[in-house]
Amino acid sequence: MANSWLTEEWLILKPYVVSLTLATLFILLLTTGCASQQDGPGQAGIIPQTMSPSAGVDSMTLVATDGNASLYKIGNISVIRVEGSYREMGRQYGRLVGTDIAKMYETIVASIGEPGFIIGLESEEQLVNFSMRQYSLYPQEYREIVEGMAESSGIPVAHIVVIDQVVPTFALYPQTELTPDRIQAILAGKVDPTPGNTSAIPDGHHCSSIIAWGDYTGGGPLVMGRNFDFGQAYRHFNPYRSVIVYNPTDGSVPTAVLGWPGTVGGIEMFNRAGLVMETDDNHVVTAPNNEVHIDRIPLTVLVLRLGMDSATIEQFDAAMKTARFGYPLLSNVATEEEGYTYEIGTRDVVRRGDDRYGLQVIANFPLAPYWDEPSDMTDLDTGLSISRRNNLIALAEKYKGTINATVMEAILDTRYADGGASFDTAPEGGSVTIYQFVYIPKTRMLYLKAPTYDDWTAVPLAPLFKNP
Repeated sequence: MANSWLTEEWLILKPYVVSLTLATLFILLLTTGCASQQDGPGQAGIIPQTMSPSAGVDSMTLVATDGNASLYKIGNISVIRVEGSYREMGRQYGRLVGTDIAKMYETIVASIGEPGFIIGLESEEQLVNFSMRQYSLYPQEYREIVEGMAESSGIPVAHIVVIDQVVPTFALYPQTELTPDRIQAILAGKVDPTPGNTSAIPDGHHCSSIIAWGDYTGGGPLVMGRNFDFGQAYRHFNPYRSVIVYNPTDGSVPTAVLGWPGTVGGIEMFNRAGLVMETDDNHVVTAPNNEVHIDRIPLTVLVLRLGMDSATIEQFDAAMKTARFGYPLLSNVATEEEGYTYEIGTRDVVRRGDDRYGLQVIANFPLAPYWDEPSDMTDLDTGLSISRRNNLIALAEKYKGTINATVMEAILDTRYADGGASFDTAPEGGSVTIYQFVYIPKTRMLYLKAPTYDDWTAVPLAPLFKNP
């Protein structure tokens, strides 16, 4: 099939195209070790031992080192810590997990054509070409990471970029075969009931996030929770889940992202300064803010850059107001002390509070009056965003004064059928909860889970960030 989509007309998708392209089931969407460096491509030397107690992460098993970079394993999660110039970090990354990068790419290619993967994609060639079109827009420092990774692992740049862009491509790849009738049929589908439930629930757009502090935590530290819901095929990547921790030596803020081997940026970030950001789909925002632009810095590296460039919320806020996102998003952001919601169009950005101080809850529908959303939109029109947000608020009120990491895990684990916001199952091709996180910025403690695959796993980020 010819790659006819790669034309100027796709650089800006007009609103009538966006309604077809985005109204799918898409939801958009580590300390110093001893040297054991290989000279050529491949996997770094295996060193089975636990991480030094002095580093404060006894629960992590040290798998390999590469100069001052390290690979750890905790449960099913790989933790990749790199340090140096951007090219050096890429080379370390490639040597530490080169074999897994190759496996991850093979898993992605094997997913082409499966329900719940990139709609309209028919071949590996199309995937590579579209991803490389996005790579041409990467800021130079992140190209250095990619090219360093390719140098040391022997894996083609294109394969690494496919991995890095596998989430945004779901939203951005032209999906011209969708019709309004087809979209409505998808939205009117029924979610398979979770065990023990008999209710049938309309399937729609997912992803949600909740931040609690102050009275909601009983004076305890702020805690954020997030459900990342996406096409079912993305569960194939669960065995490769990774936390990548960058420690650049150019003065940028050390920053961690979530992903898989080969991931460069992310749709979430956690930095040494205590800032955390997650992103959710916002395609129902009004025109022209729902126009999608594929000629802007790709989302994954933009999120990473926001983390590396921001040591304070003031710097982050200024960067958010300056950035030009190519896709409409909602984002919950937190410091150690307070949470914020950014409602992001592709022209404008609004930061809003909530009507309950100490609680910020989002699904996939903007609330700020600025957007002038139609007053007659139903819950189904918003992809169940209204009911999912209300469910999370009700759970926060139920546990008000006691919310900590454990309670937040329980909130996220409450399925939609039971009054929560996450999903174990969906009709073929629909969105399900791929992974979840709970994060406490004050202690830099991250908890991760992939529903139906594993349980909550604690990943301490603080000792993985290089000290100032």
